[in-house]
Amino acid sequence: MHEYDIVMDFIRKTVYLLGTALYKINHVQNEILQRKISNTILAFNVHNYLFF
Repeated sequence: MHEYDIVMDFIRKTVYLLGTALYKINHVQNEILQRKISNTILAFNVHNYLFF
């Protein structure tokens, strides 16, 4: 039973760490994506302002 508890604790920690890592990676990717979209919109607006 004791070994089982250790294994379960290890699995729980691993899953938690993986979940946290995935969340952080996802969050960073979303920020990068939003920044790219913002820059694209900004560039488009500047282009329209300069040429029309």
